[in-house]
Amino acid sequence: MADKPKVWVLTSEHNLHDQQGEYFEAVFAKHPSVQTLADWLRRHGGYGHMDVMEAVSLIEHIRAGGGRRGTEDIWYNLKQEELQ
Repeated sequence: MADKPKVWVLTSEHNLHDQQGEYFEAVFAKHPSVQTLADWLRRHGGYGHMDVMEAVSLIEHIRAGGGRRGTEDIWYNLKQEELQ
């Protein structure tokens, strides 16, 4: 039996009182590169007021799976999922 195709799903979580879990942000056919995530974050305002090194650190963190690192209000998760 052949392996099912897989995709990479980017979600976000928000530290809000009415938080409803993870929110879908994007899907990628293959593990997103640093450049792919940098472009996506730039288009969607995910950098805030970060300097270059903070942005690179965030992107590498997301590429490794993401998750909350401290007390930030929004964080991202990246998971590989099988297509159904």
